[in-house]
Amino acid sequence: MNKISKFLFGIILLCGPVVLRANNEMIVTGTLVHIVSSFPEVNYLTTYAPSGEMVWEIPFSAQIASWDLKDNAVFVFSKTKDGSICFLTCIEASTGKILWEKNIYAPIRLSDQDGPLSNRTE
Repeated sequence: MNKISKFLFGIILLCGPVVLRANNEMIVTGTLVHIVSSFPEVNYLTTYAPSGEMVWEIPFSAQIASWDLKDNAVFVFSKTKDGSICFLTCIEASTGKILWEKNIYAPIRLSDQDGPLSNRTE
C-alpha cells in the first residue's frame, strides 16, 4: 500500500462516515474520496477508493464554483468563464453517473427602469 493509500485509509478509519473538508477541494466519506482539481482550461471532479484507485472522473469545461455531497449525490455549481451561464449538475457519488444538469442563466439588468436584477428565461 503506497503512502497516499495509507493516508486515505487512515482518514477513513478515523472518521468513519463523517465528511471532512479541506478548502472545499476534497471531501472524504467512509467509502470514497472526492477531489476537485482546477486547471486553466478544465476542472476535474475525481473520486478515489480507499486503496487509492480512481473510481471515476468527470471533466468540467465550466469553472467549478462550489460543490457539495449529500447522501449519494454530488451537487456541482459551475459557470462559464464569462459568467453568462451557470450550471447545476447532480452526479451519483458512487458511480459518477450524471443524473441531471440544469442551465442557470446569470442575472442581468433588462433596463434601468426594471429595478432589481431579473433572471433570463431563454
